[in-house]
Amino acid sequence: MSALPQRSTFVTVLAWVFIAMSGSGTVISIAQNLMIHALLDGELGQRLHQAPPEGVPPVVAFLVGHAQLFFIGALLGSIATLACSIGLLRRQNWARLGFVGLMLLAIAWLLAGLWIQSSVLAGMGTQFAAAGDLGGPDISAVLPVIGVLGVLFALVMGSVHGWIAWKLLTPVIAAEFRR
Repeated sequence: MSALPQRSTFVTVLAWVFIAMSGSGTVISIAQNLMIHALLDGELGQRLHQAPPEGVPPVVAFLVGHAQLFFIGALLGSIATLACSIGLLRRQNWARLGFVGLMLLAIAWLLAGLWIQSSVLAGMGTQFAAAGDLGGPDISAVLPVIGVLGVLFALVMGSVHGWIAWKLLTPVIAAEFRR
């Protein structure tokens, strides 16, 4: 009779950290969804679905026009992460694979965020240049710094998410999830 594999500290700590984060994220997402749906059900919601003002980057117009979907997506992501985190703690294999999928989805979201950021910053550069002509402050030199910091953040967070996914797929960790 073979002995059960040792439970790694990595999986236990990972599960508890993400239970705490996704649990609080779920509560916050519920409150945000209640707020955004209450705000956007009236006249404001109707105005946001109209054509955006001139000069608004298309990505911003899309995000504002579909705000409710993004908040629902954040709630579903928090709930999925909470479920997978609890499953990790209980050493359920579906949770390990689901958690890997969530880590890969997070990396894809970080890459999409870089594209959104570059679109927004490009639009802001044009708007701040016009504001400078009107006597407003010229902060165009700050925009590249914001862009670089966004890229560094995405690289660090993407690396952490990738490392977690890789670690969960290693044979030693996978052995903990076999019955």
